[in-house]
Amino acid sequence: MDATFVPKVPLPFPPSTFVELMMPHLKQIRAFAEFRIEFRDVEAALKTGTSKDELSRRITQAWRPIPEYNTWVGSFGQIERRMQEIKLREAAATAGIKLTPPDWLRHEEADRLLQAIQQAQSQEQAEWRFRIEDVRGFLWVGKFKDKIDEGLQTLIADGRVEKVGEDTYRLAEWENYTVQRVKSSA
Repeated sequence: MDATFVPKVPLPFPPSTFVELMMPHLKQIRAFAEFRIEFRDVEAALKTGTSKDELSRRITQAWRPIPEYNTWVGSFGQIERRMQEIKLREAAATAGIKLTPPDWLRHEEADRLLQAIQQAQSQEQAEWRFRIEDVRGFLWVGKFKDKIDEGLQTLIADGRVEKVGEDTYRLAEWENYTVQRVKSSA
């Protein structure tokens, strides 16, 4: 066998296309690494008994949500932003302080929740009434379940979701998202 032979698999796209797809992800990884470096100060402050006001300031300062850029993010966000928020929420819980997400992020998360509700309604022929637990499935599970409550309250305040019972809700314009059956001419 020739020592200079390298087996190659033909690529479906030019290499520059793959680099273009990878660069936003590398930027996200870098932003998360920078956050982790800054977050070490928060972790150290937690261990030394720093005041709640100072911890709140440091946590707020460290929370610069990692942008999604133009990446394919899968379902509901990318891992670097999710891990960043998990670490910050855990630190806030340990310190006994409230973590307040930036308004733009709160609305972005509420929009994602709205999409999940609209998708569920689109599978129904009639009004779909739901409880918070019905839409939790893959969103914001675990010890940060209050995040879905915050998103739901944002949607209610925006008039996108209506409360129709003690713990029951519906999409405000549910008629626009129901299954449309085509009548057969037979």
